[in-house]
Amino acid sequence: MHRQASLLVLSVLCAVASVRGYTSIWTIRHASHPYKTELYTAEFVKGGWRYLWCADHIRLEDAVVLCNQMAEFNGLGPYDVSTSRLEFGSLHKDPAEQDAFTNETFACVGTESSLRDCPMVAVSDSERCPSGNVGQVDCKPADNARKNLRTSLLSQPDLTEMGVVKVENSSLGGVAGLVCDEDGLWGQNEAHVVCRSLGYEMGFPVEIASSPQAFVIKNVKCQGTETSINDCPHTDMCQSLDYQWRTFSCPHQCDGVTAAVICG
Repeated sequence: MHRQASLLVLSVLCAVASVRGYTSIWTIRHASHPYKTELYTAEFVKGGWRYLWCADHIRLEDAVVLCNQMAEFNGLGPYDVSTSRLEFGSLHKDPAEQDAFTNETFACVGTESSLRDCPMVAVSDSERCPSGNVGQVDCKPADNARKNLRTSLLSQPDLTEMGVVKVENSSLGGVAGLVCDEDGLWGQNEAHVVCRSLGYEMGFPVEIASSPQAFVIKNVKCQGTETSINDCPHTDMCQSLDYQWRTFSCPHQCDGVTAAVICG
């Protein structure tokens, strides 16, 4: 898959360069999960594509800029950053192929709005990329990034104060589904938070058998004082299928019970 991804990066970038006709820095996102991303950079230099970022030269400041740039583009909120030196395909493992990399690398301060704004520093021919591996960055969500869950109840018309908890996540293109409880965490605190966010004074937890509908989050754990389920720790269950069109796949099975409440 990595080899296919690398070839895709090259084909996309070359197409853009031939149309715009000038040297430019580009980023591409290979998403296995909307909040776990890998980013790659390349530049069109002297008639051919060369990678700008060798894994040997990854710096936290550069990674911060890259992740925040992609977060803004995809509307997914702020990121925490960790660097990674994973290999990217097998195209440039041979150190003799260091001409696949440029003689420059990023020297971001960390406050720039995009990589285009970062200064570049020169590296010698022998230090272009001894490992031969293209740089990657894992971008992960900050603790306060997910403030986009809207809660409602799936209820009978004559029992609107009781129902299965439904969650809609606007960060994932409005994908909606249920709450799975695998660890037995769904209790009084969680029910209180959900019901108060819906305008009730209190809530009582209910658990029902697993539903055939999609599940969006699981294992919600509230203190009971939160204003909404957004503020409660939880685990996302949906996976990204296409980052550009923001399509996501959410499982229809829950290895536990489905969360429900009675509000009053």
